[in-house]
Amino acid sequence: MFLLFLILFSIPFKIVHEEPVQNVSRETIQQPIQPTKQEEVKREEPKVSRGRVYELPPVSGEFKTYMDYRTITDTSSKQYKLQQQAITNEIGIREINGRLMVAMGTYYVEKVGKKFDITLSTGEVIPVIVGDIKSDLHTDPTNRYIQHNGNIVEFIVNEDILDRKIKLTGSLNHGKLKGQVTKIQEVLVD
Repeated sequence: MFLLFLILFSIPFKIVHEEPVQNVSRETIQQPIQPTKQEEVKREEPKVSRGRVYELPPVSGEFKTYMDYRTITDTSSKQYKLQQQAITNEIGIREINGRLMVAMGTYYVEKVGKKFDITLSTGEVIPVIVGDIKSDLHTDPTNRYIQHNGNIVEFIVNEDILDRKIKLTGSLNHGKLKGQVTKIQEVLVD
């Protein structure tokens, strides 16, 4: 025990001298620290590069049909793989990164993943991404629209979540999607 006492008290101790804490007001604490010029980080706005504006067909495009995403069943297809990246939004439309998923004719697109901004007569611009391609057998001779209903853009949805009114009419021409198609523009980078 005596040995332990000697060992403990023979270790040199360092006495730390603390400076008194200065009075700091709440305003001083809440003031934001301004970055120096070296610390400033330049933030660039995302650049959207738009491409070709497509000629519209001689129909309004007001009738906007839909298809259930579960009808895409070929697991080796690009369409199916793209659906694995998608989510279903609150009104039942499939989307990727804020772009609504659609099917369009081959006049506009030859492969899935292509992006467009669809402008409606209300001024609303709908960002879309092609998740499926309409068969040429189901479109007009120019492959731009469906002849029996004038549909240009077919939305890919989860039918279980769609509103009853949409199911009764067969068209998504409601809310922000209401209106005629007035412009279809390709988006190259967004």
